[in-house]
Amino acid sequence: MAKSAAVLSREFNSRLRSLEYTSKKSNHLFKQGLMTRRDIEQIHQGLFLEAVAAFERFIEDLFLDLLTKKATPYSSKTIPRVFFSSRAVAMPVVFNGLYYDWLPYERTQKRAKHFFKEGHPFTILDQNDVNKIESFLAIRNVIAHKSAYAKKRFESKVIGSTSLPPRERKVGGYLIGNFRSSPPQTRYENLIIEMASIFEKICTC
Repeated sequence: MAKSAAVLSREFNSRLRSLEYTSKKSNHLFKQGLMTRRDIEQIHQGLFLEAVAAFERFIEDLFLDLLTKKATPYSSKTIPRVFFSSRAVAMPVVFNGLYYDWLPYERTQKRAKHFFKEGHPFTILDQNDVNKIESFLAIRNVIAHKSAYAKKRFESKVIGSTSLPPRERKVGGYLIGNFRSSPPQTRYENLIIEMASIFEKICTC
């Protein structure tokens, strides 16, 4: 039986909550002096990689499930132009022999315009949301690749003109740094909330 696209949003949130449990546990150990700063930075870098990988995976699930009728659209504005009998049939057509990637998000939007009327729901994000996804990608890439280009992209897309102490201008320190003090929230936690909110918007608009 097909499930609503909104169900995928809840499943994505569940995945993020499991990562959040590890984040909170490591933060607690760090505050008790049972974990070094380097340890907690590396843990959060790994958690963020997992979160972005999950974001891409759920974008793919939504896209292909809508095209194979495994998911029902939340909105009547979501109108697939074509249906496929299975993922195995859909994927070669959707990807056209290219690498199976969904980020930068413009790739998803461009792909969606071929398979959905007006690209809906993948084109409903505003530029602010797309910019946030670009920031997710910049953080992911500097963690995964550590190349000069990735570092420059991180500095321009994420750090920008923000005044930060030197240790927070590096990705590990940036993630565990304070986003706000009341209630206390790290930048990692804020980024995960933004990621969940963006995916929910795609699923339920």
